[in-house]
Amino acid sequence: MRNILSPPKVMTFSATDPTGGAGLQADILTLASMYCHPISITTAITVQDTKGVESVVPLDAQLLKQQAMTVLNDVSVSVFKLGLLGSLENIKTVSNILTSYPDIPVVIDPILTSGRGDILMNEEMKEAMIRLLFPKATLITPNSIEVRKLVCNGNE
Repeated sequence: MRNILSPPKVMTFSATDPTGGAGLQADILTLASMYCHPISITTAITVQDTKGVESVVPLDAQLLKQQAMTVLNDVSVSVFKLGLLGSLENIKTVSNILTSYPDIPVVIDPILTSGRGDILMNEEMKEAMIRLLFPKATLITPNSIEVRKLVCNGNE
């Protein structure tokens, strides 16, 4: 049982954003502002500025798993938060990790595009996310554009 005085530990899986406007950096700031202890698992490295994303380089799925399992074997996590996972392999790996922790709530922010509209998830990744991750979710937080792309395949 968690000590009432210790902040909840939130493990966030996401890509980096060197501008700090999104991704792991924004998750860390947001979680800390809500008196949570952020535990960050890097899924991809982005090359971007405030105008857009130049590239996304996914981390190897085995490295992602190693990051998460090293912490999970040491620390009790209260919540999982998923952002940009970066690759189909990473989606599958995160799904397998979540399966091992069915009692921990899962929040999914399905990042399909950047704020500027850069495509960050292909159709195969989107389908895997819906099939493998959404059923494990406690809460899914798409924006209105993402809802249309997820539910209506982008058709209004």
